[in-house]
Amino acid sequence: MSHNFDDNIKDNKESQNIEDNVDNSKDSRCSQELSEAKRRYMYLVAEFENFKKRTEKERGQALLYGESIVLKDLLGILDDFERAFAQIESEKLPETFEKHLEGFKLILRSFEKLLEKYNITQVSYQEFNPEFHEAIMQTQSDNHKSGDIVQVLQKGYLHKEQLLRPAKVSVAQ
Repeated sequence: MSHNFDDNIKDNKESQNIEDNVDNSKDSRCSQELSEAKRRYMYLVAEFENFKKRTEKERGQALLYGESIVLKDLLGILDDFERAFAQIESEKLPETFEKHLEGFKLILRSFEKLLEKYNITQVSYQEFNPEFHEAIMQTQSDNHKSGDIVQVLQKGYLHKEQLLRPAKVSVAQ
């Protein structure tokens, strides 16, 4: 009988060792699964943050693009005003028209303030730059070196430091 009792104790110890090994194996597997879940969670959090930044940037670009389309169309109206004033200034007008002309000049100044409000600035015309100027024609000039801007045919504009419309210019040969 003592032999059976010893065998039972031995079997219980082996059984306990097996259970301990199973528990350790479960703990190890759970720990690995937890680590993997944490890794996936951190990846998803980072991916979501990148998504938010990307959509915010795209939204800003879409708004800027929409503004640019409208503002570019308004530049044509500004050009028309400036051409009309250039034509009128070359002629002598009756006094009654002078008062109307002052009203139109006020409208033009308001228009220019509106462009300023939306960060519209003129392109610099100091020296030719193909990024901001479009050479429409070449002109003989003794006063300018070759490639210098001789005349601005149509003003160019920037919108928040990005080219909205290039300046059309005449350059010296």
